Formats: sequence, structure tokens, C-alpha cells
Amino acid sequence: MSFGKGTFLGRLVKDCELTYSQDGKLSLKNAIAFDRYSSSKQQKETSYINFVASGKVAENIQRYFQKGSLIYLAGDIEQIRWTDKATGQNKSAHHLIVREFDFCSSAQKQSQQTQGQQQQQFKQTPAAQPQQPVQPDAFDDVPF
Repeated sequence: MSFGKGTFLGRLVKDCELTYSQDGKLSLKNAIAFDRYSSSKQQKETSYINFVASGKVAENIQRYFQKGSLIYLAGDIEQIRWTDKATGQNKSAHHLIVREFDFCSSAQKQSQQTQGQQQQQFKQTPAAQPQQPVQPDAFDDVPF
């Protein structure tokens, strides 16, 4: 079995813009910059990876993040291939198909960036009901 999964922590290279594909699906394309250590040069270097998100994931990334925001992304690595029209050479590139993301900024900085958006969202949605904690006795019936 083999698979290509990736997790990245970096900063958005540009502001996010939502687009619609030809079949009407919502998507977002962007890139993040992250630091890595180069053992050959014995110094820190900046690398970049393009990513694609769709649906609610794309919507939320666009809503809560902007250029320079620190973000955690996880998903599948995909290789795309094409032929360069100018040279006729075969080319390829890799990008991350985002399945999940998370906030990484400090709580204070994040709240300043999204305070207005979050207040508006909470006004529009009813309060969530707290979940009941699971009691240890509830597992007495498990046969192992």
C-alpha cells in the first residue's frame, strides 16, 4: 500500500479568492511559504507549496485567513502533468489537496483579525447545545 499525504505549517503567499469550476464547484487556489533547513547549505531556506481547497474548506480558509496568516494544512499530495505548448516538453508539478486546516495565530491576534466576522456569524446561528460528557460507567456493557 502507498499513499501521498502531507501536512504543512506556513504563511499564505497571497489573499484568498474563491472561484467556481466549470462544473459549478467552489474552489480556492493559493500557496503557502514555509521554512526548512538545508543541510547542504547549512542554513534555513524558504520553500513553497501550492494548494487547492474546495467546498466549505475553501470558504472557511477564505473567510478567516489573509496574506501572511499562519495556517496549518493537511491533505493529499497530487501530481499534475502537462505539455508545455511553447517548448513541447513534458512538465509536472505537485500540489496539496487540502482536506483539513487549523488556526495557528495567537488567540489575541486571531481575534483581532476575525472578531467582526465571528460576531456576525454567531448572531446568525443559534447557540450550540453542550454535549453531555461520557461517563466511565457507560462502558460497563462493552464485552472486552
